[in-house]
Amino acid sequence: NTERLVVKNTSMRHVEGGWPKDVDFTEPTDVNRFRKKAEKDEDYKSAVKALGPIIERCMKQNTTIDIYEDYFEGDDSD
Repeated sequence: NTERLVVKNTSMRHVEGGWPKDVDFTEPTDVNRFRKKAEKDEDYKSAVKALGPIIERCMKQNTTIDIYEDYFEGDDSD
């Protein structure tokens, strides 16, 4: 006999946030100005370069499943 697990679905609504107080995120010019300034920062550049190999490894992973492969021998439950 299996023990029952009570599951509850929850959600979260993300609203634009994390911007400095002097940047109005609803104004594209303010956002673009801030992004250009941030992208010139050396810490930002080094962080992006450090993430490159990690992202590349994740992208190269082959996570597909061959639906025609026999994964379990002797299973004749067709």
